[in-house]
Amino acid sequence: MFCPKCGKELHNDSLFCSGCGYRLVEENIPKKEPVFVEPPMPVPTVQYVPYVATAPEKKKTPILLIVGLVISIIACIFAFVYALALQSQNNQYSQIIEDSQLKMGQLERETTAAESELADVKAELENAMAEIEAIAAERDEYIEVTDLFWDLLDYIKKAENLGYSTENFHANKGIVVIDRMGGTQELKIFSTYYTNFSLEVSDTDVFIAKWTDKEWTGKETQIYITPVDYGVGLITISNELYNNAFDILVIVI
Repeated sequence: MFCPKCGKELHNDSLFCSGCGYRLVEENIPKKEPVFVEPPMPVPTVQYVPYVATAPEKKKTPILLIVGLVISIIACIFAFVYALALQSQNNQYSQIIEDSQLKMGQLERETTAAESELADVKAELENAMAEIEAIAAERDEYIEVTDLFWDLLDYIKKAENLGYSTENFHANKGIVVIDRMGGTQELKIFSTYYTNFSLEVSDTDVFIAKWTDKEWTGKETQIYITPVDYGVGLITISNELYNNAFDILVIVI
C-alpha cells in the first residue's frame, strides 16, 4: 500500500508512514481478502555504512591543571630550598651551642681557679690584718708609753720636792709605780710633830688617794693609793704648822 499523504510505498500492516509519520487509520487502508502465503525464509540483510575518515580529536589539557602543576613544582622547590636553609641554620646553631658549651666549660674552670686564688688572697689578707692589728696594738702601747713618758716629765718639772720636804716631814717614797690591776698600795708618811695635814690628788681619773683610818703611830701614818687607769699624777701633802709641802709622783702602768 501507499501513504495517502506522501505516496510512499508501505507494508500493508504499517500503522504509521515511515516517510512522513502519517498515522494510517483503518479506513484509509484498503481491505483485501486474506491470502495465505507461506512465509519465505528470512534472508539476513547487511547494512553498509560508508566509512568516513576523520582526524583524531586533540585532547585539550585544562589550563588550571597546568597552573596547579607549576605551582606545585615551585612550592616543592621552595620547600626544598627552605629545608636546606633550615638544615644549614640548624648546623650553625649546633656549632654555636657546641662553642658555647666549650666556652662555658672554660669559664667554669677559670672561675674555679679564680675562687681558689681568691681564697688564698683572703687568707693572706686575714694574716695581714692580724699583723696590722698586732702592729696597731704595739703602736698604741708605744703611744701610751710615750704619752706616759712626756706626762712623767711634765709632772717632774711641776713637782718641787718628790717625797721630801724636811727631815721632819717626808714620805718613804717620792715615786710610786702601781700596776693598774695590782690593787691598793700603801705609802708611809713621816712627821716628828703632829699637826693638821692635807692631801690633794692632781688627777682622780688615774688614781685615788686617801688617808688611812689608822691614827698616827709615833711619827708615821699611811696613805692608800688605788689605781684607776693608766697615767701619771701627783699627790701633794702639806701641813698647817710650818706650811711645808711635798709631792709624791704616782705612775699607773
